[in-house]
Amino acid sequence: MTNSVDSKRIVPNELSMKIWSEEKDYLSTGITRLTYELPISFHKGKNDILWDVDGQSYIDWSGGTLTISTGHCNENVSEAIKKQIDLLWNVHDHPIPQRIEVLKKLRKLLGNDNYVYQFYSGGSEAIEAAIRAAYSYQSFRKRKIASFREGFHGKTRGSIMAVHALYGKSVNPNYLAPVSIPFPKCYRCPYDKEKESCNLFCASETVRILESDPSIGMFIFEPILGTGGVYGPPPGFWDIVKKACRELKILLIADEITAGAYRTGTFLAVEQLNISPDLVVFGKGIGSGFPAMILAGRKDIMCYPGVFCEDNSSSTIKKAEFLGQDFRALGGASTTFGGNPLAIAAINATLKEFDRLDIKSHIREVSNILSSELLKMVESYNVLGEVRTWGLLIGVELVTDKKTKMPNQELAINLYHRCAENGLLIKMDDRGIIHITPPLTLTKENAIKSVQIFEDTLKELL
Repeated sequence: MTNSVDSKRIVPNELSMKIWSEEKDYLSTGITRLTYELPISFHKGKNDILWDVDGQSYIDWSGGTLTISTGHCNENVSEAIKKQIDLLWNVHDHPIPQRIEVLKKLRKLLGNDNYVYQFYSGGSEAIEAAIRAAYSYQSFRKRKIASFREGFHGKTRGSIMAVHALYGKSVNPNYLAPVSIPFPKCYRCPYDKEKESCNLFCASETVRILESDPSIGMFIFEPILGTGGVYGPPPGFWDIVKKACRELKILLIADEITAGAYRTGTFLAVEQLNISPDLVVFGKGIGSGFPAMILAGRKDIMCYPGVFCEDNSSSTIKKAEFLGQDFRALGGASTTFGGNPLAIAAINATLKEFDRLDIKSHIREVSNILSSELLKMVESYNVLGEVRTWGLLIGVELVTDKKTKMPNQELAINLYHRCAENGLLIKMDDRGIIHITPPLTLTKENAIKSVQIFEDTLKELL
């Protein structure tokens, strides 16, 4: 490849540093490492390009932490939100004209007439709602949550405890402590097995764990690990595990906050794994960056029998009112900002853009450009261990060498800094994995240019 770097940027530059030097005194130290490492102050964005306050531009491989599905400041989504701003902002969960349009589209996209929906504003809130719905449905003898230990479902108390005991401390009552299951990562097999000869040991071990505790009532999972490193399960894993869950009456809760809304090439990633979850939460990109999240699930889990049905008598509704914290009771699923008119306008416009842009085909083409070049690089560089591609959710594993597979966090940090200097905004985690999650509208031209910048930057550092 020819050198793709047009000019070096000073990152962060003078005005960015001035803003950051003032702002940081007002903020918690709990900001992301990405911002701590590079406090670039961004001024505007258009499709797949960002500009900082100093006028320097960057191709965006971050995508607003996977929220910018239709590109930065998509004109049609922007126009829909502006129009709604002059009409109505919040009437709690009263019916509004656009919501039924969105609901009909969602039912068609998910392909399940037995699903009903509830709107929320953020991922943790929606995950908590899914857990409450499952608790309301399951008996008191099946209250334990199973989850993948590398999973991430949010930062609120309940979403954290779905994966970890509360901050490493023991949890009482015991049913609140999660049952931890290793994620089936073939590149870093938690069981030290070889993929060619393991006979899906990970699946049989997962089933063994689920069968060992009859109090497990729900299994919350990411179809594709997002924050955990962009890992997918081996083919056949979920065929075995989902069958066991059905037999054990364990509810499957899919967390598609990262993977949903076409991020992996299909509207939901579970489509590719042939899973029909009982409850599913999605997705960061459903509002094109506007705060919006959706919980979908089986009607018998999310609805109290009789309400909204033929038996809609006052006695039935009164019974629902007396259920207190039951998710299905009147008020049990509601939230202050979820499904507000502005969010619904953003969701509706985003879904229309997905159709107009033929987003599935576009993702397939751009994903192929990125993954084919990255796979060539894996063959050429000893520090690139593996590339994992699910649509435009791509993980590049950096290692000290291919034999030991030792995570190369130092290289990841240096790449993050140097790529920004070369005009490419990437994401890295604390395991030495580069997360490539651009706007779904990344152009083919900028896909080619950005992967060239990535390789040229890697060469600079080696």
